[in-house]
Amino acid sequence: MKTEDDGNEMTERSGRGRWIGVPLALVVFVGLFYGAFQLWHESTPAAQPFAGESVTIPVEGMSCSACVARVKGTLKALDGVNEVRVSLGKRETVIRYQPEKTSPEKLAKAIDELGYKAGAPKMKETVR
Repeated sequence: MKTEDDGNEMTERSGRGRWIGVPLALVVFVGLFYGAFQLWHESTPAAQPFAGESVTIPVEGMSCSACVARVKGTLKALDGVNEVRVSLGKRETVIRYQPEKTSPEKLAKAIDELGYKAGAPKMKETVR
């Protein structure tokens, strides 16, 4: 044990005192991380399988990533649409939807209303 003379009195210093902050900081960090994870996990919807059909619709007139985002956002907002993938390179969109709520014709019409030209829808597999 060391002692220091600070002028008027002798004080003791222990090597352990300065290290108490490390485990305490670690506990606080882990607690905050765990809390953030729980908050994120509760707000993230669980991926659930869905029944539906899939259709590919050619899209003419897309020229940039903003076009892709616009088409994707519009289609995803439609009732009955479960998943949308838009390819700028292929100039097409693949849409998984619920046939009791929407149809390929309605999806193509939504694309046309954005100012792009939707081609003839091509049906894919049915998922049950």
